[in-house]
Amino acid sequence: MKIPLFTKVRKWGRDRQINDAKAQFCHIVEELGETATELNRNRLNSKAMEDSVGDVMVCIIVFADIIGLDAEDCLALAYREIKNRDGKIINGNFVKSSDL
Repeated sequence: MKIPLFTKVRKWGRDRQINDAKAQFCHIVEELGETATELNRNRLNSKAMEDSVGDVMVCIIVFADIIGLDAEDCLALAYREIKNRDGKIINGNFVKSSDL
């Protein structure tokens, strides 16, 4: 089942002729930087953080579309890989059992 908002985001990117994968990837990194700024300022639940996370998601959806992938399919694949993964939290990071 396709998520209507993902479809709208893809259409938004196409309508604006956003089609340069390298430029779009740079936008992803830029938006991640803005997210990092909010995190470093400990503004985890701020409107700016919410906007930054949303911008990252939009950029990723458009990037996937540019390179011929479907972001929903990518997400589904990643979830199938992690859904039964076990491991431990070490220094605040999840470490897969296979890496312990």
